Amino acid sequence: MDSPPYLFDQFAKMRGISKEMAKRGLMMQAYADEGRTFAWSVSSLGIAKATAQRLARKLMIDFPDYRPYAEKERKGLPRPAPEPSFVDEALCADVLDFCARSDMAPATFGRLAIGDPSFVIGLRQGRRPRQKVSARVRAFMAEPARAA
Repeated sequence: MDSPPYLFDQFAKMRGISKEMAKRGLMMQAYADEGRTFAWSVSSLGIAKATAQRLARKLMIDFPDYRPYAEKERKGLPRPAPEPSFVDEALCADVLDFCARSDMAPATFGRLAIGDPSFVIGLRQGRRPRQKVSARVRAFMAEPARAA
């Protein structure tokens, strides 16, 4: 059986959220399943109400006193489909391969490629770079001086 930290990582990647938010979201879901109120869950987890609302909407968690999509349901509209997971696995694999081949630390790669030392770590955790950033990263890796 997989270890809980690994499962949190997988859940976070699937949902496009951080590992910490995945833990909080799963706890919120468990509280909602037990019939706890939204306010109780927020105070129990020690997070801001706005953060909890965003998380409940993203993960589609319904509480007895807070249902993010209740207004749509009252109007007869369907709940939105869950957001598809988008982790650019190919970009992540290419970046990690490039770092290994060029003997470059991930933080150095991020700093040189786009000016963000935490880029590779974020990419591993499900960060979704925009097309412009992906293009800059691929252009950086394609430079003849870098490809060696």
